[in-house]
Amino acid sequence: MKKEEVFIHFQKAGENHAGYVRQAAAPFIIGKVIKLRQQEQADNYAAKQVNYNFAQIHGFNIFITYAGFFEKPQRMIPEFEIIKALAAMCDWYYASKIEGKKIIIKTYKNQP
Repeated sequence: MKKEEVFIHFQKAGENHAGYVRQAAAPFIIGKVIKLRQQEQADNYAAKQVNYNFAQIHGFNIFITYAGFFEKPQRMIPEFEIIKALAAMCDWYYASKIEGKKIIIKTYKNQP
């Protein structure tokens, strides 16, 4: 039996960034992946966020921000569910796209 994907990584044509992560099941929350190379940029980006609709991959200058829904939800989605989904997207993105890839670890690792 094939394991179902919880999240899907995709790119939009014509956009030059790390792409998006989407939930594979309802409520189909979309998160935009933002990779920052310099520590100062990452610190400024994290401090600039007024609301809590982003999550950071622990130990890396990689953020996933809330970018909307793939399909219109059938009910109102509370903010805590969105935050929880973004944190789960970070864990999935680390396990599937970062873990074991030396160049990404070297480029986007937090600097002390």
